[in-house]
Amino acid sequence: MKTSTLLTHLSKNRITQNTVASTISIMPYSMIRAIIVVFSTLASSMGYTKTFDWLNNLQLSMLTLMPIIINVLFSFHWATKNKTSVILSMATSLTALMIVTGMFSNEQTFYLNTSIPISIAISIIVNILIEKISSATRVWSNNIFTNLIIPSTPLILVTLASIIIKFYLPIDLHNTYQSILGLIYPDSYLNGLIYEVVRGASWFLGIHGQLMFQDVGYEFIRQSNINIQQWERGASPLNILNQSFYDVWCSTGGTGSTLSLLVCLIFSNANQYKKLIRKALPLSFFNINEPLIFGFPIVLNPIMVIPFLLAPIVNYNIAYAATAYGLIEPMHYLVGWATPPFINSWIASGGNSTAVALQVFLIALGVLIYYPFFYIMERMTSLKISDATSRIPTIGDKSQKSSLDINLISNHHHLNEFDEITEAQNQIKKLTSSGDFILFFQPQVRVFDRKITALEVLLRHEDKNGKITPPYFLSFYERLNLMPEMDFWVLENAIYHARYKFKQFSGMTLSINISPQTITDPRLLVIVDEALKDSMPTGWSLEFEITESQKITNPEELGFVINVLRNKGIRVALDDFGSGYSTLSYLLKYRLDKIKLDRTLVTGLSLHQGGNFLKKVVHLCRTTCPVILIEGVETQKEYDECIDAGVDLIQGFLFYRPMPSDEVTKILLQDLIAPI
Repeated sequence: MKTSTLLTHLSKNRITQNTVASTISIMPYSMIRAIIVVFSTLASSMGYTKTFDWLNNLQLSMLTLMPIIINVLFSFHWATKNKTSVILSMATSLTALMIVTGMFSNEQTFYLNTSIPISIAISIIVNILIEKISSATRVWSNNIFTNLIIPSTPLILVTLASIIIKFYLPIDLHNTYQSILGLIYPDSYLNGLIYEVVRGASWFLGIHGQLMFQDVGYEFIRQSNINIQQWERGASPLNILNQSFYDVWCSTGGTGSTLSLLVCLIFSNANQYKKLIRKALPLSFFNINEPLIFGFPIVLNPIMVIPFLLAPIVNYNIAYAATAYGLIEPMHYLVGWATPPFINSWIASGGNSTAVALQVFLIALGVLIYYPFFYIMERMTSLKISDATSRIPTIGDKSQKSSLDINLISNHHHLNEFDEITEAQNQIKKLTSSGDFILFFQPQVRVFDRKITALEVLLRHEDKNGKITPPYFLSFYERLNLMPEMDFWVLENAIYHARYKFKQFSGMTLSINISPQTITDPRLLVIVDEALKDSMPTGWSLEFEITESQKITNPEELGFVINVLRNKGIRVALDDFGSGYSTLSYLLKYRLDKIKLDRTLVTGLSLHQGGNFLKKVVHLCRTTCPVILIEGVETQKEYDECIDAGVDLIQGFLFYRPMPSDEVTKILLQDLIAPI
């Protein structure tokens, strides 16, 4: 199995995803601790010893609590996702952790003497046991006996396993543990290389590698200090590998040398990275890269984890070779990991400009390493909405609109959103690979003479076999905040239809649905001006239907945009009236040219007083808006009652279903009309 395939399967594993959910949830806690480390480093450099000691003790206390918090968070996410008791899961998992650490520790505060890997492993075991036991006992009645079995069984099994391991297995756990750590103790070239790979690989699960192997880190820092002190006394040569070597050469911007990735983002033209850059850049200056790792993301990303491991490995080898061959001297001083790049190389090297230059070179080299994978990510997550060229032919030398690039890089921060985003991306990719998006049109009919006065533009998908799919897929675009891109594509191509497919007909309205995401998008007015540079056919007007069934988050901005659009001669209609969040307030807040009543008011006609209710709704709307349309009319009886209620326009299967532009043209040729 290829490595990328293995990583992909691993990223979809529920234990992996739950681990990432826990590490994402603890990220604010980790960020606060990291910021405290930054301030403690600044306090130390300025000579505020007492402040440094206080802040350092604070961050160490937070570090001690981290495994316990992750244990609880893992149980919380597991129970929530698998619909088991959250309290039961957290309490049992935490108790099991205390049992294990208590049996293998000589410390009085044994529950604080644990590690992140042990904490996660205990939580995985306990929660799987709870899930299996709960499933097995579900057929029993919900009594006290059953409720005792579910938490007790995992605790008993964990205790028995601990007793067997401690007292009956012919191994010394302490020595075994030290032997394992010795394999990655970074005091030799090969061990250092393994250490760098292992601590970087743990980030794939969102686990901070340095925290995961903090026992190794603490001992290595102590030995590095001893070596530097001996060198200062002339008693020993400087080791090439010390803590400053890793901090300066392999963790520029944080683990994975992610400052190089940040440079790639800075030089990218993609808008979706700008917010991430604003958040990540100040922290990367202090080698804190959690926002970048979780926001890009690198976590659970089988593509970006490759340069995340490769960049520091290349840096490690170049810096090691440069030091071994005397191009630069070994690091003279230990610097805190939060010391900014360039400053840390200057201080650690004793003011050697060559070391600073090498660090600049390695950052640039890291950009070259990251960029191909960054480019692959952009290519893989970039979708093209194909223009339906068979439906919208080129007219003369008027070229068809180029396809619209949509980038799906998501800035997600919570794993429950991760699955939804991934599913939306996959669904959109299936759509774009299986066919084309096309435009259908549904006529709107004037009541008193049954003449067509407007065409509503409707988006459809046509697969390669000619099957037409209604726009259920819009929810995927909405989930990814991509509705503006879709709406802009529809707008440009709908106007193209009006100019070149319907230009022989006059006095029509082209009605286009605009989502709440789009109506307040700052690009809308610019794109409208660009689309209307060439005039519409004679007597045609453009109308935007604002979907009322979706909540508007910025009503003041919406009101401003509506006024600007109306001043440009664009009509504004309220769609789905009667089905949304704030219906009545819309009538008072906004200047509207048309109100489109939701189909629920038509289906309500069959109910007692349904007709009277529709009359009152129409009367209410008439107080603020001149034109009332109702959609979803399918029978003659519904049509008669709508006329009786006083509506102006009707849209529904009784007259016309949505249809391609060629069929609309045939109908309009038989139904030439004058404007209202």
